Amino acid sequence: MDNFCASCGQANEPDSTFCAQCGAPMQAQGGAPVQPPAGGAPPVPVPGAPVPPPGYGPPPGMGAPPPGYMPPMAPAQPPTDGMAIASLVLGIAGFFFCGLAGILAIIFGYMGKRNIRESGGRLGGDTFCTVGIVLGFIQLGIAVLVAIIWVIILIIAAGTEAAGALLPLPLLLALL
Repeated sequence: MDNFCASCGQANEPDSTFCAQCGAPMQAQGGAPVQPPAGGAPPVPVPGAPVPPPGYGPPPGMGAPPPGYMPPMAPAQPPTDGMAIASLVLGIAGFFFCGLAGILAIIFGYMGKRNIRESGGRLGGDTFCTVGIVLGFIQLGIAVLVAIIWVIILIIAAGTEAAGALLPLPLLLALL
């Protein structure tokens, strides 16, 4: 016949001296094992028996954690390299401020990647560097395309003026 804990109602082995769920002693004051209550109602606590704390106890078969125990925490993320942040910011800002920002994004991106690689894991931000480099090359490609288009327009404008055509340069620039 199972012993039932007076504190929590957990069924325990007949020869157990402590409850497997809450750890309370299994003997009543008279020394007789506590029997299950009639009708399935929760047991009435025995006077003098320890009262378990509110909430759930430890899982069956597991004791309380040792004093001072803290659950493991996620590893701290390394700080982001400043060059990586600069590369990303310049890569984004370059779309609004044409010119040097795209080239600086590429330079700072490669410098940041070198700093991160040489830090041995103490610095983060490799993705920022990659995004800054890609955005810088996109801006550089756009700048080269715009320069090529300008040269083509100037060549066409010079050729039409030399041939005496009525296509003035301001009209060609307005088409762009």
